Amino acid sequence: MFTVVGGEEDVHATAVIAAEPEPVVPVSELAELDAGLAPAGTQIDDEDIYTDLASVGRPHGPRMRLLLRAARHADGLVVGELTGRNASAVEHVPAELVEAAVQACVVLDPEGPVFVPHAVASVRHFRKPRGEELRVLARVHGDQDRRTADVLLLENGEPVAELLGVRLARPEGSTGRRRFLHRPEWVRRALPAPRTTAPARHVVLLDPSPARAADLAGRPGLKVTRGADLTELKAALEDPTVTDVCRVWRQLPQAMSADRLRAECEENYRELLALISALDATGTPRPPRLWLVTEGAQWLPGDPAGDGGHLAAATLWGFGRVLLTEYPQYRATLVDVAPGSGLSPLLEEWHAEPPGEYQVAHRPGRRYVRRLLSGDAPLAWSGGFELRAPDSGDLSDLALVAATDVPPGADEVQIRPGRQRRGDSHGRVDLPGRQAAGVGQ
Repeated sequence: MFTVVGGEEDVHATAVIAAEPEPVVPVSELAELDAGLAPAGTQIDDEDIYTDLASVGRPHGPRMRLLLRAARHADGLVVGELTGRNASAVEHVPAELVEAAVQACVVLDPEGPVFVPHAVASVRHFRKPRGEELRVLARVHGDQDRRTADVLLLENGEPVAELLGVRLARPEGSTGRRRFLHRPEWVRRALPAPRTTAPARHVVLLDPSPARAADLAGRPGLKVTRGADLTELKAALEDPTVTDVCRVWRQLPQAMSADRLRAECEENYRELLALISALDATGTPRPPRLWLVTEGAQWLPGDPAGDGGHLAAATLWGFGRVLLTEYPQYRATLVDVAPGSGLSPLLEEWHAEPPGEYQVAHRPGRRYVRRLLSGDAPLAWSGGFELRAPDSGDLSDLALVAATDVPPGADEVQIRPGRQRRGDSHGRVDLPGRQAAGVGQ
């Protein structure tokens, strides 16, 4: 079975036709099990079925959404219901019905609907389907990475088609397959070009260090009011010009221990809860933006091994994310700076203020933002890569795949993307050197 596109044959499947006709007998064991099924362990309907399939890179259009529901019973027995159509004059069983029957085998798989058919040992057609509803029975068994299924398609209790020895396996490689799992990662992202006319800012800074507050003072368009305690904060919030409140996590000086962890968290969170109460008491529809700053609480590439002194401060990142979700009016923004580097990175953030950034980290000469990336692991190779289009031709599914490093030829140049400044809306993007190598012709 093949199609011809642009003069080239694209083979979809191959088969061997039996020389002698086989006896027309359905899978008797499956047919007998259908009469005495025990209650299903898990069930799923069509909306969840095709949402799950789309999440693993197998979206289906309306015509292909034929599996109405499926249920998984004991011993790997799967039962499903399909919506059918009359077969045309040249069809025995419409291909989309066969595909839907095989889908029923995997939509409730404990590993997720990731398995796709690779081969079928034998196929028999008994009659053309003519009703609007069909039933599929399947028995599935296998190991971690492979499944084998026997499938029987029925209409009004009569066999329509039988598929024996359907081999299902995970897709080979990641080309054209969206990742089902995702992971949070720090990625380098430079700030956009500073705005020429940034609005004036009045920041209330809650920081025990007066020296750091002095470093922020005297900047054009920026007024910094330092508050040593909550009493001063409440007085400062009465000023309607206040646009931001910035609080720096306070670390205790002694070595990290269970007692220090408890005491440091208690001291900081007592003040944080009082801070939230003070912001809420202002009663303004758009309260000042809240900035929560830590030092070395997040590990980034190139950071030295720590001594555990950052453990208490790291808990603020969980608190801040919950605060952003539950109380979005405060626009809680988490910023992590290198220990001892001061608060100068905040000046850049306030001046540029890129929209939609609420988790930022700064290290000398580098800025990182938090992103949710597809896949459960970072790139597994250290060499070059290439963008490869999937078999479907859908360019939204371009995938990064490892590529052999080949020295450029006489009419080629090798380009290594680096740091560049673009317009205000694009910003400046830094790519890790090992992941940014490529060859252009």
